[in-house]
Amino acid sequence: MAANSSGDNFNTSARGRSAVYHPWTVIPTVALTVLVISVPLNSAILYLFARHRHLRTGFTVYLMNLLAANLLSVLIQIPIYLTANRLPYWWIGGPACTAYIYGYIIQSGMCNAHALISVNRLWAVCRPLSYRRLHSQRTAWLFCLLMWVYVHSLTLPGVVDDARFYRLPEPIYGCIVNKAAQPGWAFPHQFIVFTLPAVVVFFTYPFICYQMWNRKRFLRVQVAPHSLPSSRAEAMPLAVITIKVTGVDNALVAFDPDPSVGEPANTDRPADVGPLAVDTVRQKPRAFVLLTCLTLGMLVFWVPSIVFYTAIMFREVDWRPLQQIATVLWFLEAVIDPVLFTFALGDLRKAVGAAFGCRLP
Repeated sequence: MAANSSGDNFNTSARGRSAVYHPWTVIPTVALTVLVISVPLNSAILYLFARHRHLRTGFTVYLMNLLAANLLSVLIQIPIYLTANRLPYWWIGGPACTAYIYGYIIQSGMCNAHALISVNRLWAVCRPLSYRRLHSQRTAWLFCLLMWVYVHSLTLPGVVDDARFYRLPEPIYGCIVNKAAQPGWAFPHQFIVFTLPAVVVFFTYPFICYQMWNRKRFLRVQVAPHSLPSSRAEAMPLAVITIKVTGVDNALVAFDPDPSVGEPANTDRPADVGPLAVDTVRQKPRAFVLLTCLTLGMLVFWVPSIVFYTAIMFREVDWRPLQQIATVLWFLEAVIDPVLFTFALGDLRKAVGAAFGCRLP
């Protein structure tokens, strides 16, 4: 059930079972625990986003998209798996297996949701003015919709053909996608839908870090013509003033492309300081901090399963410990993401505290 397995992990077949069957091993126990914890967590955060308009920005729409994917994947696959796991073989029929395998599409959507967040931050940093001008909540929802259309268009053909022509008997082989019968679909799908998003996340992050550092360094040495004496300001060539104003504006927008994300930027500067002279050290780029956490999450939660399921497409390997670890890590993302979003975004943290009558740190 980990990334791109679609049941390869939770293969409830009659083969390879011991004489004494124990349904409540480590993986089923973790699955039930995650189901009980993650459904209320993800649902509560999504509810707060839907209820409080000020929490919904062009950036947080992508976070809502990821939370919804987490919730759907858990609700679709874990209950079916726990039901089938009562016996040492898949006993609940083909339709249940088809519904279970549909979670495969939701898993690929989760992986691509991470890449979508990284691409959004890349746009905000590289083209901050166009990002401010063109990006909105409507744009973000459109991108999320296109991502799901993209994922379904690449995944559904193989899943439908598997259900119609190639699926192996579930009581014997378990509920799995018979990828060996469709190598022309399985190999490109694995790389495009799972490996490519991870590559996008890991390659864009260093560039975003460099751009953020470069903008911050520029702001520290900026000159604010509005704060200079009139004689000096008038003495500066118009071209120089224009370049500095444009550069600072780009730097400020890139540093905080979504000012409504997290705590607002510092505004308590002296009255005689012009609007371009901003104390950048005291600003808090919450979106960048959150991107850092999500990038680390991709590394921890997704890379083990991507490596494993890519490897088994080329050769038969017995990496069961890695497979089980990858499954547990994938489970944990559905619990970690809502907690991470809550503590990374100040406004969301306040909304959670107000909803539950407590004050979060």
